[in-house]
Amino acid sequence: MRASRMMPRQSSPPSSRARPNRRRGVPRLLALLATVCVPLLSLTAAEPFRESFDGRFTSWQPATNSPDVQVASHVRRPEAGREGGGEELRIESRREAIPATWEHALPPAKVLDELTASVSVQSDHPGWVLAVRIIVSGVIDPETGKPVELVLPGEVYRDAGQWQTLKCRTSDKEIRQRIVLLRARFPGVTDVGEIYVDRAILACHMPLGRSSLMIDDLQLVPVVTPKAAVTATEGVQSASTEPPVTFQLDRLQVAERPFFPRMVRYHGEPPEVLKRA
Repeated sequence: MRASRMMPRQSSPPSSRARPNRRRGVPRLLALLATVCVPLLSLTAAEPFRESFDGRFTSWQPATNSPDVQVASHVRRPEAGREGGGEELRIESRREAIPATWEHALPPAKVLDELTASVSVQSDHPGWVLAVRIIVSGVIDPETGKPVELVLPGEVYRDAGQWQTLKCRTSDKEIRQRIVLLRARFPGVTDVGEIYVDRAILACHMPLGRSSLMIDDLQLVPVVTPKAAVTATEGVQSASTEPPVTFQLDRLQVAERPFFPRMVRYHGEPPEVLKRA
């Protein structure tokens, strides 16, 4: 028999596939976690705003200057709300379909996709709309010299005589559309700056005669304070730290100087006569 030559067994070459370097993925994972967690932490720290209208003084302010719309009554009553106290308006319109607008101050809140204002209303007339006023801090209106204001409408009150919760959300889609229109209005705008909400608005075209509106549970969630609003607030506070009129013991001071008022009984004399006296 022919002896067969035994070939030495070759060892298999090392695999060409490099083992994944797990350390390279750690920075990417940390960056991803920071991107996701930081916004969540900021939203968690944000406190919601709520006005239950249980206090004594009214807080909705009229923003309509039409002489055809008159306020017959504006009070807070313990039974005027959906659950307890509420604010009640009785409005009288001398003509049909006259627009009426009421505003309520809100803590400045940075515009976010999930930022939502809500309020519960009941009226004998449908058509009330909840809206929010948006401040675009980086765009100055040349006519007013102040940042541009936008109004974003929300849900509409439909069922007269029933309580309904109206909502208005500053979604990314709505804000992008408004910014496109804003840049078309002001072609030179590149940076719009911070955008935030600072007012809630209730508006309606009033029917002829008297109608009522009851308001309860105004909320804004989540409230993340913008830097632009903080700077503006600090400027206002520092400018009004010292009051122009003060009392020190029994002395009246105006602008830090002693002031002694002169008083006289008025009998219908012309102001020029009193000035010369």
